[in-house]
Order: sequence, then C-alpha cells, then structure tokens
Amino acid sequence: MAIKLKNYAKNLGSDNTSVKIFSLFFMFLSASIFVETVGFISRDPSFPDYFASAIHHDSWFPYTFVRQFILFGSADYYYDSIYMFWAYTSVCIVSFILTFISFRFYKKNIKTTTFIDGFIKYLNNKLPLELVLLLVFISIQVARYGMHRELYMYDKFLFYDVAALYLIYFAINYVIYNKENLFNKLYTSSFIKTLINKHNRKSLNKKLAYALCFELILQIILLFVLLATFNNNFMIIFIFYIFVTLISYIFIFKLIYKKFDYIEYISKEVESIKNGDIDCKLQIKGNDQIALLAENINNMNEGLTKAVDNAIKSEKMKTELITNVSHDLKTPLTSIINYVDMLKSDTLEDDTRKSYLSILDKKSKRLKILVEEIFEAAKLSSGEMEFNIEKTDIKELLIQSIVELEDKIKKSRLDFIVDTPDKPVFTMIDGKRTFRAFDNVISNITKYSTPNTRVYIDLFVENNTISIVFKNISNYRLNLSPDEFLERFRRGDSSRNTEGSGLGLSITQSILNTQNGTMDLDIDGDLFKVILQFETC
Repeated sequence: MAIKLKNYAKNLGSDNTSVKIFSLFFMFLSASIFVETVGFISRDPSFPDYFASAIHHDSWFPYTFVRQFILFGSADYYYDSIYMFWAYTSVCIVSFILTFISFRFYKKNIKTTTFIDGFIKYLNNKLPLELVLLLVFISIQVARYGMHRELYMYDKFLFYDVAALYLIYFAINYVIYNKENLFNKLYTSSFIKTLINKHNRKSLNKKLAYALCFELILQIILLFVLLATFNNNFMIIFIFYIFVTLISYIFIFKLIYKKFDYIEYISKEVESIKNGDIDCKLQIKGNDQIALLAENINNMNEGLTKAVDNAIKSEKMKTELITNVSHDLKTPLTSIINYVDMLKSDTLEDDTRKSYLSILDKKSKRLKILVEEIFEAAKLSSGEMEFNIEKTDIKELLIQSIVELEDKIKKSRLDFIVDTPDKPVFTMIDGKRTFRAFDNVISNITKYSTPNTRVYIDLFVENNTISIVFKNISNYRLNLSPDEFLERFRRGDSSRNTEGSGLGLSITQSILNTQNGTMDLDIDGDLFKVILQFETC
C-alpha cells in the first residue's frame, strides 16, 4: 500500500497539469478555511473593549479571552470552549501552512497550460468586463454572508468561498489577458460610442439605444419620486411603477415592431424580385440602415434590369452581326461567282472580258480586305495580336498617314485642315498599329463626309496628355449613339451601299485600348468628332 502511494505521489509530481490543478484547488480551499477561522475567532465587534478589560482586570488572560469571545453557552461549558478555541486556532494555523505550500506548488507550475486555463482564455474573449465584475461582487457578498454564521454551519458555505476565490482568480487573469484593450471590453463603452458616434447618426442600433436609455432614466426618476412620495405605501409604489414601466415597454415594442414589420415587407418584395418581378420597387421609409438596405435593393434591381436589357441587346447584336457578316461576305462572293461564269463564255469580246476581270479583281480585293479585318478584329478581341511598343513621334506618324491617303482625300473632294505643334510629340506606342488606327479614322471620313466640306485634324498636348481630334460633317443622318457606332459591323450608312465593313472604328478603339490610350466619339447634329488620346513620355 505504501509503495502504491509513493508511486502515485511520484506520478503526480511529474504531471505538471495535475499539480497545477490540485495545488490551485487546495490553495483556495485552505485559504477559505483560514479566513473563516480567523474571522470566527475575531469577528465580535466589541473585541477591543473586552480585550482591554481582560488585560486590566483579569489575572489570567486566556481564561478571560475564552470566556468573553469563544464561550457559546453558560459557564458550565467553560472547558468545552477552551477545547474549541485551541481546535479553531490549530485549524487556522494548519490551513495557513497548507495555503502557503499550495501556493508554492502552483507558482512552480504556473506556466503549465490546463483545460481550466483554456476555458478561462475562451471566456476572456467572450465575456464583457461588467459581467466579470458582477460575478466577483456576488460571490464575495455570498462569502461574506457565510462569515456571519456559526462555524459549525461553515461546511454549507465552503463551496461559496472556493467559488469566490476561483472567480477572483478568473478576474485577475481576465485583467492580465485584456490589459491592452480592457476599456474596449466594457459593453458600456461600446454603448456610449454608439450614442456619440457622429458617423452613426442614422443607425437603427443608435435609435434603439436612445429608447433604452430613455426607458432606464424614466424608471430611475419614477422610482425615486415614488419612494420620496409614498415611502410608507408599498402597494401604491408597486402599482405606479408597473403602470409606467408597462407604458414605456409598449412604446419600445411599437418601435421595434414597426422596424420588423418593414423588414418583413422588404423580405416579401425581395422574394417577388427573385421570382422574376424585376420591375418591383421598394418603398423607402425613414433614413436608417433598413431604409438604406431598401434603397440598395432598388439600385440592385435597376442594375439587374439594365443587365437583362444589355443581354437582350447583346443577343440582338449577335444576330445582326451574323446577318451583316453574311451580307458583306456574300455580296462580293456572289459577284465573283457570276462574273467567273460569264467569263467562261467564248463569245465575249476582249473589252468586255477585260471589264469583267477588272470587276473580279476589285471584288476579290474587297473580299480579302473584309476577311483580313475580321481576323484582325478577332485577334484584338482575344489579345493574340502582338504590339511592339516603342518611343514614337506621333505627330510625324499622323502626317505620314495623311500623306499616304492623299489619293483618297483628293477623290473625296474634302478640304483637310491639319493643326499640329511645331516640335515633335513623343509617346510610347506601336507605330504600325497606330498608323492602322489613323488609316481607319481618315478612311471613314473620306467615305461618310459631305463632299466639298472641311475636315479638321488638331493635335495638341495638355496636362501630359496627347489629344488628336478629327472633326467632319457627315453626309448621312447620324441617328446612332456613340456606343452604337463602336459596335462591330455598324456603319454610318444604314443602307450599306458604301464600301466598308463597319469594323474600322471598333478596330481603332481596340488598338488604342491595348496601348493604354482612349478613343471617344462626340456627335452634335451632323458634326462627327473622333477624339484619340495618348500619354506623353
């Protein structure tokens, strides 16, 4: 048996977790017994007077001390009282020694983490400081209540004493763990911040907080007035207090019920929107967070409506795209097939044959250009087209583009007026691709401008931004928006009688976007304006 106890003690000593748990428990237990016995021996409030009387008038102080402070009956129980005195004193000394030993064991293993420490750490993150202080206060009051009872009843209050010490231990750990943000653990502080936060004026939480503050202040004032007026009539105080409290709670209930009713209304309307009623609009009531939620739902609904419209428009554009591509490919291809069939005839004269061959050449080149533009647009959209970005004089590139298109310009009977700075203007671009963009814009101008009118091309630099503005008078009615003009296969000539694929402006925009440039269109009556912008370097 002795060997088993020895091994158990050895194992207990090697398990730091067990030592910490048991030492903490015995420290609290022995400390509780020590405090209670000391309190029992010296709790009589008349102790100083009796103590002085014992010293001056009695020859034997222990007898007087026991007779005055420890005796619980008549003088016949004198010897029993002496026994109780020394018994309590012995318990007091032993409990003090055990407290000291337990504290030494606990201090030695204080860094060991136990499941109790884990639970305390969890509570440290969850509990507000007010609740911790309240629990400690209640436990101390219960323990003090036990100290005013006879010691033979102490076993009933030992549990409360130990619980109070555990709560004090927890409170100390709580303060140490949260010492950096202890004030933030106060729910009262967060409540006050909610009230005074200037950025939270429309918050529903703030309105509820004001209502609760009003209710609390009203009850305090009411209770004070009732106690001062009817201090001897409990029933009147009780009836008035219940009546006013009931009215104030009804007011708060109506406030909360009104908000929950509005939330229920929003929920039903959102359900309708989910089921396809995208034209549903929510009523905006008030200016708090719930009203903001309803407003945001309306905005989302508008965005959803636009998305549906864009999807329908996109589907329509896809159909038009297929139709336009088919038309633009079919027209020259049909001409080529027909003229090839006619060339097979042996009865054709040489002049007629040459004329047919010229038309075939023109149509085949037109078909080639169209196919190349389709592939170019596809490459730009997929990002497969390579760009060689380098420092380029964009002023020189623009003038070169105009010179190379001089024949087209002369045939169009347009007067080009070009205004550029005297010095070079450099930017980081791909010269070849940008030349293609200029070619597209100028070609569009020669195709769709009113003959015998002026075309203005202005290049200027402002705030490190290079702007090139093309302005011309359209020969056709401009009944499309700028965004529609940038759609693929969209042409200014809706009858599609002029040459062109409708890809020029779309390709130009893709070229500029890839080089961190921008392209904008501006339409004012028959005035058509193209604005290209680049960054200087």
